Amino acid sequence: HNYSWDALQKRFYGEGYADASIFHCRPDWFRELGGGVMEVCRDFFFLLRHPAGLKELPLSPRRRFTQKYYHWKGIRDYFREKSHA
Repeated sequence: HNYSWDALQKRFYGEGYADASIFHCRPDWFRELGGGVMEVCRDFFFLLRHPAGLKELPLSPRRRFTQKYYHWKGIRDYFREKSHA
């Protein structure tokens, strides 16, 4: 998907919030960061096999960090709201 940065943040925040609500997963920044590193590596190897997409490689770390950060933030906010209820 070619999301704008704002849309990317909104989507993954919503996914994190929903994951916390459905699966009761707790915010875990180390798990998010590890997953982001693995996804950047996967992007790198995929793009090497598809050279037309190599221009996307410099954006991969930023995109993955944004996804993971906002997913974590959605989970965190769900539990913050739940603890105040």
